Amino acid sequence: GKNIETIAQERKLSVSTIESHLALGIKFGELNLSALVLPHKHQRIMEMYKRDFTSVGAIKRELEGEDISYGEIKWVLATIKTEIPSSL
Repeated sequence: GKNIETIAQERKLSVSTIESHLALGIKFGELNLSALVLPHKHQRIMEMYKRDFTSVGAIKRELEGEDISYGEIKWVLATIKTEIPSSL
């Protein structure tokens, strides 16, 4: 498969838009989260979520310096949130 940056360039969309589309695919069961996020990253994001860091930005700030992207956070949150705000 192609990486997200290549897909974004080909479709003339931002990486963030592609990541949001993937989050919707995860939310609706069309994509498997484990294909996109490594288990240890999933665990770290969930740790932050359970500590009441429930927005993408808050989790990213709390995990600053760790190799976890905004997209990975969006994708994990898509598995637990019933609505994905358009601001993701």
